[in-house]
Amino acid sequence: MVFKPSCVGSVTEHRYGVRNTSRLPLHFEWKLHNQDNNLIVSPLAGVILPNDTQYQRWKFSPKDESVLKAMNVLSIYHIKNNRRKLTVSSMGQATRASLECLPKKVDFGISVVGEVSSETVSLHNPYSCTA
Repeated sequence: MVFKPSCVGSVTEHRYGVRNTSRLPLHFEWKLHNQDNNLIVSPLAGVILPNDTQYQRWKFSPKDESVLKAMNVLSIYHIKNNRRKLTVSSMGQATRASLECLPKKVDFGISVVGEVSSETVSLHNPYSCTA
């Protein structure tokens, strides 16, 4: 699962679906290997009914500039002693954002009180995050 470049302090979400193709209820449990605690999944555990799909909501919320590389483990079982484990990798990047104004200085010339003046400026985000 790849998260788009995210701004520090923002939240980027993904949905991840798990389908139960069997005839028995399927228990699942996620173990996140994420040392910065900037990756959250909800629900973390539960039951998926036969022939049903459940979607988990994944949130990447970076607190500082960093790179997320996590190997998350999904344990699934019908009976507790018969577990299967699947690995889902997560990747993301946290960057700072800023807006730059072009041109940097705007000269309105001589203005008379009560008169309206206008100039065009462009705002530019030099970083890769969009939020």
